[in-house]
Amino acid sequence: MTERRVPNELIDCVLENLYSDRATLLNCALVGRAWVRASQRGIFRKIVLELPESTAYDEVWAMRVATYQETTAHLGCLFAAKPYLASSVQSLELWRFGESSGQPEVWYTAAASVLQRLSNVNNLSFCEIRWNALPPFLRSALTELFTKSLIRVSFLGPFRIETFAELASLLSRAAHLKILDAAVFSWEWDVRDIPTYSDSESNLEGTNHPLPRSIPLEQLKLHLDIDPFMTWFQQDGCPFQVDTLQLLSVNLVFLLSPIFTDLLRVAGRNLRVLELTDMKVSGPFASLSLRSKFDSLF
Repeated sequence: MTERRVPNELIDCVLENLYSDRATLLNCALVGRAWVRASQRGIFRKIVLELPESTAYDEVWAMRVATYQETTAHLGCLFAAKPYLASSVQSLELWRFGESSGQPEVWYTAAASVLQRLSNVNNLSFCEIRWNALPPFLRSALTELFTKSLIRVSFLGPFRIETFAELASLLSRAAHLKILDAAVFSWEWDVRDIPTYSDSESNLEGTNHPLPRSIPLEQLKLHLDIDPFMTWFQQDGCPFQVDTLQLLSVNLVFLLSPIFTDLLRVAGRNLRVLELTDMKVSGPFASLSLRSKFDSLF
């Protein structure tokens, strides 16, 4: 009897619909040779590096530390031996890096060994990060990710960085950025600490500063500290083009603010979705989305 094989294109199509089900993908990888690579692309599509919470030493905390160290070391070795697996990683989440001064450097070293092998990350998320508390080699590895293929950057929880100029310098490296989700910021910036063109250029440590308005944003989500961003966006040397925005999300508290009005005007006629959110409210009333053209605002 002639063996009838499922076309590889059909296998890929089936497995792409299972990317959210890692357990099933692990089983699919055992079906046959034709299923392995396609399953692995889903298995490694997203990785999360999460440091243990800073709690009093107990058995649970020790177990989480051991799990993190074992998992990260395994990933580093796996990506070193099979680079094509590292190239499958498209989404990366980092949790609690730099949160506590008691975090040993070996945790950062293991994370850096993984990050340095990633080349196709297009979605990078931070949560509970103290940027300036990270060792230079880890900041360097993360900064390098911004220069590659990032399409979306999300600050999903407290991301503490000393100056807005540092944040602007970091974001300016993401030449392919489409979505900036700065949903939660927990510090106060001096509005005067807004980089000029020359400031940003010097902060890029020898790399060329992106051309002004050369990075067209499609979605922008800002809920706190709108003023520094707005000041930066209006500068001639800012690399981000915001009149290309299709979605804008801000906190309700800014609804009647002149800054909000200015932001709407800068966003331009391409804006199609306006989300007004309340960080203190959860559930169906946490976000109000207005889907319409905003021609009357201009």
